[in-house]
Amino acid sequence: MSIFVSIACFMDNDIVNTIDDCLSKSKNPHNITIGICFQSEHNDGTLDKYSNNKQIKIVKLHWRDAMGPTYARYLISKMLGSEIYFLQIDAHTRFFQNWDETAIFCLKECTF
Repeated sequence: MSIFVSIACFMDNDIVNTIDDCLSKSKNPHNITIGICFQSEHNDGTLDKYSNNKQIKIVKLHWRDAMGPTYARYLISKMLGSEIYFLQIDAHTRFFQNWDETAIFCLKECTF
């Protein structure tokens, strides 16, 4: 089951740890797509290591052009593909082991 993870990030370099933690602790990392709106300096290379990763979609804005988290989340929502689930997190989130499987299981428990 595919999950789209939305991250609006305003000048927070901890996002690298969040991305790595999200993927490394997922039971099915190949089913994870991450959409990021990264608001920082033009020459900020924080996310450069992900530039060729097809699972990670990034839109960059200069921090002066940022119009708040709602606008950032809107831009990210335009990246949504055919994923079944949507998870919105902060740029400094940490995950527990097999978080994706557990989250889907818990959601299914809540449905009638």
